[in-house]
Amino acid sequence: MDKKVSFIGLGAMGGPMATNIIKKGIELFVYDIDENKKNKVVKEGGLPSNNILDAVKDSDIVITMLPATEQVKTVLLGENGVINNLKKDSLILDMSTISPKGSDEVAKICRENELRFIDAPVGRLVSHAIAGESLFMVGCDDEKDFERVKPLLDAMGTSIIRCGKVGTGIRAKVVNNFQILSIAQITAEALT
Repeated sequence: MDKKVSFIGLGAMGGPMATNIIKKGIELFVYDIDENKKNKVVKEGGLPSNNILDAVKDSDIVITMLPATEQVKTVLLGENGVINNLKKDSLILDMSTISPKGSDEVAKICRENELRFIDAPVGRLVSHAIAGESLFMVGCDDEKDFERVKPLLDAMGTSIIRCGKVGTGIRAKVVNNFQILSIAQITAEALT
């Protein structure tokens, strides 16, 4: 396991996911802009960080689980963001459900900065995240990178779907969401 692992974004999904990593005995530095969310994970054993820079300093792996493309870009690409403050060959594991173009942009900037990147958006519900039964759709270019994050994925979930190269995980998630929402809408129309 890498020496320092950090987790940014401790909301409804991220908080339980981070807690499940901690329960597996993995030391985890945690940060969220909401102190209450951060403190909840700290009570479970997470190591508190005061800000993004504090969370990612000397990190080998940074996990992000954020609400939307804009937050991911701010946290990762901002002047005081993750990418500008990581050492070379550190790995970013973005588990957020964002636009594929946003994920592509982050991956490109990671490559330009000699950082590793995996997109692994999460499937299933909050109840699955709490139970450690999440599903991950993984886009990854290098098997060594996948091996680095596999213990973390195993700690958070029960199903890993390897979708292909970087960018395919988020695309599979968007297709999955479209399909589920379409079925729900069609069912509602049929019942009406």
